[in-house]
Amino acid sequence: MEPQRVTYKVLIDLEAKPISYKSFETICGDTYEYADRYPTPGKLANVLNLDAGHFQIDQPIGENSEFYRFTTFTNYFQETTAAEQAQKVWNQSQILQQFKTGEIIRGRFGYQEAETGFTILLGACGQTDHVWQEDKNRKDFMEWKALRESLSYALDVNDYRDFLGVSTELINDERLLEFMHETRSNSRFVPDDARRESRVWLAQHKPLD
Repeated sequence: MEPQRVTYKVLIDLEAKPISYKSFETICGDTYEYADRYPTPGKLANVLNLDAGHFQIDQPIGENSEFYRFTTFTNYFQETTAAEQAQKVWNQSQILQQFKTGEIIRGRFGYQEAETGFTILLGACGQTDHVWQEDKNRKDFMEWKALRESLSYALDVNDYRDFLGVSTELINDERLLEFMHETRSNSRFVPDDARRESRVWLAQHKPLD
């Protein structure tokens, strides 16, 4: 699975606070929030002084969720250049200011191998009780990636859920199946028929605007 050449993208991960929500109080006096609404990727980028034209902005958990991933459209050939650009983007953004006001719950930045997805982190902000998990080293990451490819090819939702370690409350089966089909459709390691099957499935299950 090793690429012939590695290039790098600047990466920023953020967890944002909802911009609105509903709440109710139980007879015991406990208050619960629901129907959270989060900023659109474009609006969040504008608030954070991140040029949306320079970044692909994804919400890996799903639309209207708290987690955002920014990666540059530009691929850098030198690792040192990617690290310098990542630090520059972070310093010029409003992420730390928004973290101080509580609008950003936590954030981290670094750069990512475009061909493998392996991430090298340079810094982060967040409360001590809400820190990021420690990332895998590259060897462990590549083994994890190979296992994900195998499970995605099999399209076994239960095994894939165990692999990710996520509950049904966090991510439902349909979303997990979408993850697997996305992996299969872009994979260089599965048969052509499997890639075509997944592209058809994704087209048939594309959300309507």
